Amino acid sequence: MTDNGKQGTDTVEKNAQYFDRLVGDIAPVRSLHDELVALGTRIEYFPGATSPETLNGDLWATADWHHDESIWRLYFPVTAKAHAVYHEQLHARFKAVDGAPMMKTFPASDPLKESVGQLNNDLDHAYVVPREVAQYPEAAEYWEKDYKRFLGKIPSSGAVSLTQLQRKSDLLRAWLVLPVAMPDSPITQAFRAELVKDKWLDIGDEMSARVQAAGADKVLAIHAFREALGRGFPPVGRVIFTH
Repeated sequence: MTDNGKQGTDTVEKNAQYFDRLVGDIAPVRSLHDELVALGTRIEYFPGATSPETLNGDLWATADWHHDESIWRLYFPVTAKAHAVYHEQLHARFKAVDGAPMMKTFPASDPLKESVGQLNNDLDHAYVVPREVAQYPEAAEYWEKDYKRFLGKIPSSGAVSLTQLQRKSDLLRAWLVLPVAMPDSPITQAFRAELVKDKWLDIGDEMSARVQAAGADKVLAIHAFREALGRGFPPVGRVIFTH
C-alpha cells in the first residue's frame, strides 16, 4: 500500500470514529460523506475544534471552504447532533455538486460584508434546511427556536422608513426558508402573520417560489430577492459570485 493509500484509509477510519460519537442517526451523515468523496469533493472533519476562520465549532457546527486548497473543513462539538453535521455537509454539496457560487462583497473590506454574508447563507439555507428537516425531522425543533429568536429582533410594523426596510428584508430572508422547510410550523405561521400585516405575503411567496426554481443559480435567486425587497440590495456593483 502506498503512503497516499495509507493516508486515505486513515482518513476514512477517522471519519468513522468522528461520526460514531454524534448524537442521532449517523447513517445519513456517512452516506452523504461517501457521496461527496465519490464525486471528488475534498472534506475534512475537526470535532471539538474551533474554526480559525469564523471562531465557530465549539458550540455548533460550521463549515469553511478553503478556495486555495479546494477543500472543505467542518468543525463541530464532539457530541454534536447528527443533523447539525449533515446540515454542513449539505452546504458543501450545494456548492461542490450543484455548483452554487458564494456571494461576497468586492472588495472584501466592504462595510456590507457581514450583511451580504448573512444573505448568502440564507440563500444556501433555502436549499439546505428543507433537505435537513426532511432527513432529520427533529431538526425542525432547532430551527423553530432559531427563527423565534430572529423574529424577536425584527423591528415592529409601522416603524420609520429605514427601519421598515430592515423589517422587510428580515422577514423576506426568513421566508426564503420557512414555507419550504416547515410550512405548518408555528414559527412559520408567526412569520406569515407579520408579512400579512404589511401586505408583503404575496411578494414573499413569489420570491420564495422563484428562489426554489433558481436552484443553484444565485444570480437569479438574488434578483428575485431584490425585486421582492423593492430595493437594489445588495448593490450589483459591490458583490461578486465565486466558485
